[in-house]
Amino acid sequence: MQQQYTSIPLSNVGLRYGIILGVITIVIFLISILFEGQVVIGGSLFHFPFYAVIVYRAHRYFKQYTGGYMRFGQGMRIASWTGLVGNLMSSFFTYVYVKFIDTPFLDTLRDKQVAEIAGSNLPKADIEELVKILNELLRPEPLFFTTVIGGWISVVIVALVVTKFTKTKPAPAH
Repeated sequence: MQQQYTSIPLSNVGLRYGIILGVITIVIFLISILFEGQVVIGGSLFHFPFYAVIVYRAHRYFKQYTGGYMRFGQGMRIASWTGLVGNLMSSFFTYVYVKFIDTPFLDTLRDKQVAEIAGSNLPKADIEELVKILNELLRPEPLFFTTVIGGWISVVIVALVVTKFTKTKPAPAH
């Protein structure tokens, strides 16, 4: 007797695991604020292991509905949806946090970054240019868009590797 498998839309898998990813990145952000450590914003290298685990779990979930089969393109579309949903959630949360809850947060972050740049051996003109760029980027609105895009790209990069190992071919028909 052959087992029947149902189909599941790739976007549904991505939405499900994107929400999980969003919650995880929000918790990481809150923990980093709570312990006044290095602030971890979406797309940083710190997130890569979490991205890999979430993408892997999303692929496993999808393959439960397809008899263990998943093409590379399907895996990448699942990861794209996952990354988009998760990073939209966490970026929206970060936006609300820095815009309405802790308004001096970005000023403090900017001051730390400027101090690091000033302590480097860069020429004064380069330092002034970097500070100018920081002043433009470390505002709530640009931060929202850069974290969505940067986080999504990071998930896609991680997914390229994960999907290489999780893709499977269908069993030959007898």
